Amino acid sequence: MQQIFYRSLREYIETQGIEIVECIDFHKKNIEKINEKDVERQLKLLSSFHFKMKKCDEYVLERIGNETGKLLEVFKMELNSAKQVVKDIENNAPKSDFQNIIIKSGNEIIDFGEKCIQNIYFNGYIDTIVRSMDQVEFCLGDTFFDNLNEKDGILQIKNIKKISYNTVEMDAFNLLSKLKRKGLNMNWKNLIESFCSFENLNWKSGEIVRWLMNYPYDFVKYCNRYKKKNKKWSDEKFQKKLISAIEQAENLV
Repeated sequence: MQQIFYRSLREYIETQGIEIVECIDFHKKNIEKINEKDVERQLKLLSSFHFKMKKCDEYVLERIGNETGKLLEVFKMELNSAKQVVKDIENNAPKSDFQNIIIKSGNEIIDFGEKCIQNIYFNGYIDTIVRSMDQVEFCLGDTFFDNLNEKDGILQIKNIKKISYNTVEMDAFNLLSKLKRKGLNMNWKNLIESFCSFENLNWKSGEIVRWLMNYPYDFVKYCNRYKKKNKKWSDEKFQKKLISAIEQAENLV
């Protein structure tokens, strides 16, 4: 049988019974109204997307971006940069309330960030990359409710520009981490377990997602933004953002 090739990713997606639409109307405009059933349903839709997209590189001629393994490398580089910010402030003595907050909490949070990265590797991170490459896994990238839905039994996607080669765990992380950082309080462990069940992944994949979520992303981000001396933000605004980031870092999964 002659193999069929598709010129574009969009064309292939549509042959898999997925609709690419201009708008997805998610009825819960207020993020605080999103509940665990909504999130579990979204994780299941992501799993359906992953299943439909496996091995699509065998049929699509269009070049597709590869994000496999990149996020953790970014985390490591940014963490080292934030670590240097803390050291520089310590060496020069803090000169503002913002810098005092960094000194008080910085080393402990940076150490925990390093622990998160160690635990991600300890739970088979390299093996997940090998599995992802063997199975040719794809991630949607834009995982939120206004980009992925199911209507009348048909998957619908609005934005396909962020689709890339990646481990499927990253889609779960992107969705759950966004909700957690928005301040939602859910049983994240149960949601991670549900995702692993949908994807037939083992508990180590769940641990990878959990430690990715525990990584102090916001604290690291604001330390590095402060280092760049963003003129749009006052010390008061940095301080407010940093306090929120510290609270988030203490809210472990």
